Amino acid sequence: MNITAKVWCALFVVACLLAMAIIIGANYFLDPYGYFLNTHYGQNGSEGLSVRNAKIRYIKENPDVYTGFIIGGSRTGALDPALASEYTGLSFYNFCFPQGYQEDYEMLVDFIIARTPVRHIILQLNGQEIGGDDLRVEHLYALDSKVSSKIAELATVLLYGCSVNLLNFILRRPTYIPRVQSNGMIEYIGHYSPAEAANLGFVEKTVTPDFQSLYQRIFSEKTAYDFPIMEFCFESLSRIREKCAMNDVKLTVLLAPSSVYVLAHTESPLYWDYLRNLAAITAFYNFNGYAPYNFNPYNFVDNAHYRKEMGDKMLRIVFNQEEAVDDWGVLLSKDNIGVYLERRKARYFALKKSYEEQGIIPLGTMNGAGFIPVEAAVEGAW
Repeated sequence: MNITAKVWCALFVVACLLAMAIIIGANYFLDPYGYFLNTHYGQNGSEGLSVRNAKIRYIKENPDVYTGFIIGGSRTGALDPALASEYTGLSFYNFCFPQGYQEDYEMLVDFIIARTPVRHIILQLNGQEIGGDDLRVEHLYALDSKVSSKIAELATVLLYGCSVNLLNFILRRPTYIPRVQSNGMIEYIGHYSPAEAANLGFVEKTVTPDFQSLYQRIFSEKTAYDFPIMEFCFESLSRIREKCAMNDVKLTVLLAPSSVYVLAHTESPLYWDYLRNLAAITAFYNFNGYAPYNFNPYNFVDNAHYRKEMGDKMLRIVFNQEEAVDDWGVLLSKDNIGVYLERRKARYFALKKSYEEQGIIPLGTMNGAGFIPVEAAVEGAW
């Protein structure tokens, strides 16, 4: 039987429509990203649109609840707003975004200053913003309230690839997803089963090998092409500083802990210039560098995100509840950045020499230097 070209075309169109219907149906009914939740928590902490919309919508609807905000990318999710509230007497919310970038931070500062009685903003830079990011979150309906944005955003969410989620649902396989908590936190240790999270059993399987495979890249040459938006980041941070000053908002800037992964992608003379320019714009608490905390894979849940216990330690240092040790958490400014950079360069070249001679950089263990103990899990976190 001969099938005409028209019939083949019709069959192809029907097949495409059926495939789209399956994808849309799975994404709507399974809602793996929590996009259709009517709360500001519970969304998939790895998916940017859902988290951004839920948090922005929540603050728009509840503008007077918080007077302090923690802003940053996904690594900021481990900073506990309850601690910041305890140390300042303000009411803090963690306004982190997955896949954050500099434009995110400035947009959020503008939004928060315009809509809330904010008195204190804690801004954590991950140190890699200068590397640029092709991701640009468009059609952010909760921010611009345009119908066209809502339609474009809805189409994006409903047409996400769903094969893995659908297969897990059919096979009833357990999945572990970091979820947005009611206080805005996202703890990426949620990628693992509760048993693995409790004893850090995932580290030897995933984090340590990743660190070992990357540390030689710490010493690789980086060029200006690796940091294409460095100047934009400086300009944006300067604007953020001025906006906070004009509106009587205290701004505290942190530079996040640098895992081996982060150092492998950034460490270089150009990055030292970045740190110097950063300090010229505003003082910042520096958790980036060669302290044992950053070379202990057991403090991390993957190649970049750190555990909540590390975040708690950072906040204790920032709010003078604990002393900075080994340049981890030291407050850097234009007055002391030069001396700090000399110490950093000395450690860099010493580590480079050791690696060239021995071919290895020792990493920390659960019994070694720099390990931050695990706290007991709290039931019903969100």
